[in-house]
Amino acid sequence: HKRRRVELPSFMEQPETGRTRYATLTDTAKDLLLDGAAYWIVRERYSSGFPRSVKYAPVSDVSVMSNDYGDTTRVIYRGRQIDKLDLIAFEGWHNGIRNHGARIIRTALALEQAARRYAEVPLPSLIIKNTSAYELSQAEVTELIEGVKRARQSSSIGYVNAGADLDTMGWNSEQLQLVEARVFTNAAIANLCGIPAHFIAASNVGGSSLTYSNASQEARTLIDYGMKPLLTAVEERLSLNDTCARGHKIRFELDALLRGNPMERAQLYHSLIPLGVLTVDEARDWEDLTPNA
Repeated sequence: HKRRRVELPSFMEQPETGRTRYATLTDTAKDLLLDGAAYWIVRERYSSGFPRSVKYAPVSDVSVMSNDYGDTTRVIYRGRQIDKLDLIAFEGWHNGIRNHGARIIRTALALEQAARRYAEVPLPSLIIKNTSAYELSQAEVTELIEGVKRARQSSSIGYVNAGADLDTMGWNSEQLQLVEARVFTNAAIANLCGIPAHFIAASNVGGSSLTYSNASQEARTLIDYGMKPLLTAVEERLSLNDTCARGHKIRFELDALLRGNPMERAQLYHSLIPLGVLTVDEARDWEDLTPNA
């Protein structure tokens, strides 16, 4: 069969009235990733039965009941039953990272809080030890500490008498900020999301491998390992016969994300235009340029 592009159904151009498609798909992808499912509720239909507009429904607002065969029997939306045919349900590739990734997320939050505590309540860099038999009062201790602080601010040379020792404490900043542990948990979270760890800056302290020359390959890696499950979940559901005309398939347009750098694109056009595979105006359109008059 010959494949050709056709115009999208109007509700897929703007699924929700008064809301951009970007916002609707962002919420849908978030639910698929975090909860393993996402829902739209059909609000209006054309006479043909296809949706005219939908409403994004948070997972927490929807309850779906099924029989022993997995068929949906009832749908409750915000406390009231709706027609099960008005539910457009997207199924993820797992039950959501809130569930099977909960332990890793809790660990990451705990490490972040611990690092924040170190920053807010810094550990002392100097300790004064009393080496005499005389116990200082709280007022004398405070006066002694303040005196040492003033002396350090005014001069690099210090002095303590025979009744006290001044010890310097050496703290490793990476250990205080729990850098290695946080890098590990961030890499684990990247794995939960299905993307290479170096796409998360905090998991790649040594620097990113992304360069101008390999940007297109990195974009391909991100799509193949991170975005593909999300894209497929949306594409396959919207291609079913209750939302898409029979014989048609819904696919995301990824050309803009996957196109190479300017030199690679110029070489591609130089090869395809003489062969008649691509016209000059089509190439200009790919580059977001106006057609030739």
